[in-house]
Amino acid sequence: NHVSNLLDTWLQRDDGRRTQQSIAAMAGTPAVFGPGLPAAVQALGHVAQEVRENQTRPPQRREELARCCLNAAGSLIDAGIANTTAPEGYHRWASFLAGCPQVELRDPARAVELAEKAVRLAPKVATFRQTLGLADYRAGNWRQALDALEAANRQQLDGDCATWSLLARAHWQLGLEEEARAWHAKAVERIKQTRRFSSLHRLYATESARLLGLAPPAIPEKGPTEDPDCRPLAEPPEPVSHSHHP
Repeated sequence: NHVSNLLDTWLQRDDGRRTQQSIAAMAGTPAVFGPGLPAAVQALGHVAQEVRENQTRPPQRREELARCCLNAAGSLIDAGIANTTAPEGYHRWASFLAGCPQVELRDPARAVELAEKAVRLAPKVATFRQTLGLADYRAGNWRQALDALEAANRQQLDGDCATWSLLARAHWQLGLEEEARAWHAKAVERIKQTRRFSSLHRLYATESARLLGLAPPAIPEKGPTEDPDCRPLAEPPEPVSHSHHP
């Protein structure tokens, strides 16, 4: 709520620098920390994007205001991570930094570091290993991503189509195209058959298809269930050009 109020004030007064300073100061207070902080950071990133697209301001001013908003988001990220000690918190921030829709707010290397902490503290939690795999993938660590995702898959007794879609990507980046297609097909088949999947699962399968050069899977636009913990992993379309494909 504090961030939302500051954003409203910023939009009305066109004063990005003061908002940046206010949010930075707020980041030093205990009240700001909590599970909802990544969402507040993402809101700042979204506003930065909207500012850049707003043609009513001169280009230089738009960029200045957007940069103030992103700097404020950085202050909240730093404060949130600095006050994190539990594996769930490390996982939450790793998920955010690996898959935030606002690409400028991503930090794959930092996400790997945080995900590794979460896995060390709670090695039996498969979701933490899945996030480590995503972070390594984002950082371009294909082999490490594959290892983490395979470990997550072994821990997920019933399997998880998001993990399978990420496995498809990791195999593809390593040139293991047959294995990549097999994991992708498995993920799509699970999504079509099960009545328990989230929009994240559909998104991952769709983006894996894009990477593999396949047609988008014919699955529902929205799943009947929604896992809030998955939403920070949502991501924009992934470029098709990668390491071993021109």
